[in-house]
Formats: sequence, C-alpha cells, structure tokens
Amino acid sequence: YKEKAHKIIDSIDPDDAPFFATALAFDSCPIWSQDGKLKEQKEVKVYNTKEILELI
Repeated sequence: YKEKAHKIIDSIDPDDAPFFATALAFDSCPIWSQDGKLKEQKEVKVYNTKEILELI
C-alpha cells in the first residue's frame, strides 16, 4: 500500500503517505483531516470536522 499511497499523495503532501497507506490497507477507509489539500486526490475519501459532525 505504501507505493500506491505515495503515487496518490506525494504531489500534495508526502508526509501524509503513511495515513493514506493505512486507509488503503483498510479497503479505502476515510481519513479525518482539516487539511483541505488532501481532497485534491480522489482515491481516498477525506472528511473534515464539519463533515464528521454532519454524519453523527
């Protein structure tokens, strides 16, 4: 999952690759982050706090 994560996120923020690899390993589970740039990719769903609160 590490290679795929780097392909997805390196151009946006390579420091977040471990989080994307984890999300991919768990069948593309979403990531919770306030970093709006992470939403520029389409492989892993990224929720911000407002969106999480709307879900509960």
